[in-house]
Amino acid sequence: MANRIQHRRSSTASDVPAASDLEVGEIAVNTADAKLYTKHTDGSVVNLSDGLVGPTGPTGPTGPTGPTGPTGPQGATGPTGSAGADGADGADGADGNTAGLAYTFSTSTTMADPAAGKVRFNNATLSSVTAIAIDDVDRLGTDQSDFISAWDDSTSTVKGYVIVQSNTIGDASGAVFSISGVTVNSGWLRLTVAHVSGSTAIANDEDIVLTFNRTGDKGDTGPTGPTGPTGPTGATGADGADGATGPTGATGPIGPTGATGPTGPTGLDGADGATGPTGPTGPTGPTGATGAGFTGGSYASATGIVTFTSNDGLGFSTTDLRGATGPTGPTGPTGPAGATGPTGPTGPSGLDGDDGATGPTGPTGPIGPTGATGPAGPTGPTGAKGDTGNTGPTGPTGPQGIQGVAGPTGPTGPTGPTGPTGPTGPTGPAGADGASIQVGELQHSITGLDYGDLSTSGVTANDYGSITATVTTTFDATILSLESEGDDGNLVIDGNTYSIITYDGATIGGFPHMLASGNNTDFPAMNRNSQNLHFSKQTTNRTATNGVWTKILTDTAIATNTNLGTFLSGEFVCDKFGGYYLVEVQAYVSGAAYLAVGVSGTADTTQYAYTSTAGQLSASAVVNVSLDDTLTIMGYGDGANRTFYGNYGRLIVRFLGT
Repeated sequence: MANRIQHRRSSTASDVPAASDLEVGEIAVNTADAKLYTKHTDGSVVNLSDGLVGPTGPTGPTGPTGPTGPTGPQGATGPTGSAGADGADGADGADGNTAGLAYTFSTSTTMADPAAGKVRFNNATLSSVTAIAIDDVDRLGTDQSDFISAWDDSTSTVKGYVIVQSNTIGDASGAVFSISGVTVNSGWLRLTVAHVSGSTAIANDEDIVLTFNRTGDKGDTGPTGPTGPTGPTGATGADGADGATGPTGATGPIGPTGATGPTGPTGLDGADGATGPTGPTGPTGPTGATGAGFTGGSYASATGIVTFTSNDGLGFSTTDLRGATGPTGPTGPTGPAGATGPTGPTGPSGLDGDDGATGPTGPTGPIGPTGATGPAGPTGPTGAKGDTGNTGPTGPTGPQGIQGVAGPTGPTGPTGPTGPTGPTGPTGPAGADGASIQVGELQHSITGLDYGDLSTSGVTANDYGSITATVTTTFDATILSLESEGDDGNLVIDGNTYSIITYDGATIGGFPHMLASGNNTDFPAMNRNSQNLHFSKQTTNRTATNGVWTKILTDTAIATNTNLGTFLSGEFVCDKFGGYYLVEVQAYVSGAAYLAVGVSGTADTTQYAYTSTAGQLSASAVVNVSLDDTLTIMGYGDGANRTFYGNYGRLIVRFLGT
């Protein structure tokens, strides 16, 4: 059959016919591109405008992969499929344990260790039970003794409530008891209880759970009621008749005053041992699955009643648990009166004339004025008002106010005037040579006397034990000095101040170890503030930062020995002597806090005091300081910033020696 030429045409530029558009040998023309196409016997469309196509050559090697084209836009979301049919319900899970401590009940009524994991009552009748024995270890092997021993920590009379019930869901056996005390024994604990509700007995070896609900602490002490009016004063009795005056007895002779022996020094208190660190808190046990039993409780502040709810019939309500308002603590006592100032020293005797009569003794100096009364101790703080409720036990007495400080020592009376000089007596005959004095094996021979500038040399080379001493004695009418040459321990009698002074050559600047008045009767004067004391107080509120040791500066110096150091900017500066100091600090704080002695801003934590509530603190320490170190009060807020109240802070410093 003759071939038939058929034409297809397109006027669209770049339009190329598809193989399905043509039959083999059919011609297609694109008039826009002036191109001619036909369909090859192998089914491909051939562009005849490029010349005749020869047979298909062998397949060339694969060219390199072109770069990935850009990601096309996301297709529209397909419609949601229809929901599948519900699956069959799974089988019910096993019942969980009832919440609480897991134990096993024993019907024995003997109050002894009930054995591991067990609990027993002291009576088979639930309403007559007054004690419960619980082993330290529950039936799961966990030691619960620390938790149970804290069940009586409440300050209320009723410490809390324990619910003893079956672990089986729907089993109503069990009872509720109030707790008044916990006794810790070896391996077990005993609860002192009273029956509240529940009457269904628990079977022997039945698994049970214990649930504890704590009672809140007793309310704060309330204020004291007003003081009642003073009763009328009774009538004054009539004066009795005066008795006849008896005759005046003769005045007896004045006996000689015995010398007062010196008081031995008080030994220092031994340092308190440091408080050991608090042990770590044990891990919290896992929460048990919720089961049947008590579902909760609520407290009504208006009535003081706690209501416990339950889903198994054991719910109940308590009586009013609020403690009665206690009285206000008493006012702290008035501080003691200051000590009486010392008696002024006796005026010195007039000097003797040369071999003449003794001049008259000077008159006794006047007695020094009485020291000022120390300030009254501060009033103890009034307890906060608690909620009014039924009358309960009397609240505890408020803290006693701190003792007022002693008044300062009165000034020393003026020295009596010097007696007039006696007339010069006639020159006496020359005295004989003095006799030698022998003490043991040590002999002093005094030779020669020249009043006004007397110098004697006692020369001895005698052996006293294993000591050979050479002694020089001088006297010039005002000062007698006895010195052991080359050694410490020099003794000086000062005729101007009528004092005996013992020096230790090893001390700094010859600081005296003893200073006594010439009549040797006023030893208490040695303990007044030639005695190395500093005392200052805090008069304004100051704050100790939470978790940081903070200086609590004092404001007013009550007594400071400037020969010992300087009170500067609320601290005592040891700018005269380094060495050992006994330091005492006192404070009244607003809450949990620590108190310690501070040395140049660093707390001495080997000795400190702590309180967990608002109250008074005191601490003391013996510290070894360097020259120019400072001493002060140090405070530390525990859990929050704490106020150290003014008029309570005290810094007392005593120098002990080098």
